Amino acid sequence: MTGVLAGAVLGAAVQELLNTQLRLLAAIAVVLCVSLVAGVAALLSTLESRRQADEEISRNSKSLADDLEIEFQSLAASVTADIQRLSKQFGLKVEKVLLEELNSIESLSDDRTAQMVFSAQHELCVLDWLSDLGRWPDEAMEAGYSRRFFEELMNTIRSRPPEFKYRRIVQVRNPAELLANAATPGFVRHCHDMLDLRAARDHNISLRVARRRFPFKFILVDRDRLVLQLQRHGDSGEDLAIWGEILITDPAGGLVSIFRKIWDELDDGSNPVTKGDLPAAV
Repeated sequence: MTGVLAGAVLGAAVQELLNTQLRLLAAIAVVLCVSLVAGVAALLSTLESRRQADEEISRNSKSLADDLEIEFQSLAASVTADIQRLSKQFGLKVEKVLLEELNSIESLSDDRTAQMVFSAQHELCVLDWLSDLGRWPDEAMEAGYSRRFFEELMNTIRSRPPEFKYRRIVQVRNPAELLANAATPGFVRHCHDMLDLRAARDHNISLRVARRRFPFKFILVDRDRLVLQLQRHGDSGEDLAIWGEILITDPAGGLVSIFRKIWDELDDGSNPVTKGDLPAAV
């Protein structure tokens, strides 16, 4: 069911693209990504079932725990096999990272997503997202850890030559308002840091906003790696929250090039953000 819903959402997003050829290419990417999303979603659903069963176990029997653990391990093995099969078919290396894992990591050196992002040698292109209330999906991650990630990201960019490109497009409901209603402190602080570094060192850094068209986030690392962030509705029902990530290494660059074309089309219709367009950093 989740795969069907993901297909509908991504399919609708593809129709937003203006270029007909790009719509066809993006449709191919959707087929692959929906297959990956469906597998990870099934695993997450079982994780939630296990959590609920744990509460029941405390009131009932250990046999239920044993049965559920067997079911979970079987599904985890099945999902892993499906991802490996898709990876081999399309010449990709695909890894899944669940929010449960992200929030249990203590060191950035153990964070596979962070290490993929920090490995960029030429450019980082981020398609980001803010809710109507100005909430950032990554709020679901532990705030202190997000802060350390952003600090290390800025250190990485400072260590790169001036021609290194770091570009972030934030999807918002009303681009005319820019980022005036951004409400997640860590995200706002990072936006300030981006613009400060651009002004101080003349780095090739770009912060822009675009009309919301895609209900997900992705990060392009150079021309051969992709982080596709999976979202769920937050507690308010209006916001989106991160619930997992798919890390894709694409040696041939075919899939990444499609996402890059999507990013470029959004970039063409985006508006630049200045320091005066941001809330005060806290």
